[in-house]
Amino acid sequence: MLRWLKKIGSYMLKKILIVSLSASLMACAANPNSTSSEEFAKETQIDIGYNAVRVQGTKVQAKPTSEAGAKVTAAQYYITTSFSKTSPAESDAIVHMELSYFQTTSEFEDYRVDGIRGKVTAQKVTSQMCNDNCMNNQWFEFPIPTATLVAAKDTGLPFEILVSGAEKGLEFEVPAAYIQGLVKRYQKAQQDYNVGGGEIASSAPAAAPVATTAVAATSAGAITRANSDFSTEAQMLQHWFNKVTPAEQEAFIDWALKNRKAIKGQAKPGSKGYDMLTYWFTEANVSERSEIISWAVENMK
Repeated sequence: MLRWLKKIGSYMLKKILIVSLSASLMACAANPNSTSSEEFAKETQIDIGYNAVRVQGTKVQAKPTSEAGAKVTAAQYYITTSFSKTSPAESDAIVHMELSYFQTTSEFEDYRVDGIRGKVTAQKVTSQMCNDNCMNNQWFEFPIPTATLVAAKDTGLPFEILVSGAEKGLEFEVPAAYIQGLVKRYQKAQQDYNVGGGEIASSAPAAAPVATTAVAATSAGAITRANSDFSTEAQMLQHWFNKVTPAEQEAFIDWALKNRKAIKGQAKPGSKGYDMLTYWFTEANVSERSEIISWAVENMK
């Protein structure tokens, strides 16, 4: 009788622990939406390399906005991106994710971001724990273009994890403040690196000169600041300018000339590339805009 009671007690304890753990993790899931971009920036790690700046965000607990039949007990992710010093707009960010769920579905193999679907890359072998029910734990990662990530810094970035062949899956969203924190930490790293002070600057090559603030058009047609002081806005603008049609390039230049000193009116909506082009122009500071326009005129298709 005593042995039977111990088994019941052990069984109930396991149930309580599973429920409590799930509730605790899901309670933490709301925190990212109430965390400021400054707080995220403080928790973000930076690594200055010779050719790139690596930014790693903090881990956050995530709650799916839609589960499509799967029961998630815990989910967390963090994002890393490596900004190329020569063309940061061409960089890719990586979402690293850990997912725990009751095994009522197959393993998740696909992701979807901004309408693009692809395969996740497993980081560990999926583990399984069974009692009355079985629970899977998956560790995987998938890429997001840095331009797509940064473009969502004011709205947040939805993404989806799917079973292969399924049309709907687990829907999550990277909070806008999280993305802003990554961008702020990257921009601060640029400042620290360029002014020649602090721990980051001490890791720079000894011959690295103090940066100026002039934006120049190189012979290769790339926007860059003198002495490697790269403007994120200018690099993003270059990326999208090269993506749009000649007619959109002309329309952009016409709009930009009228708004170079102050944004007097939003550009008419166009293709995604055109919308991103005008967005990054509004993000550039006034001193950069004339240089950007000159560069755009010289590099029209």
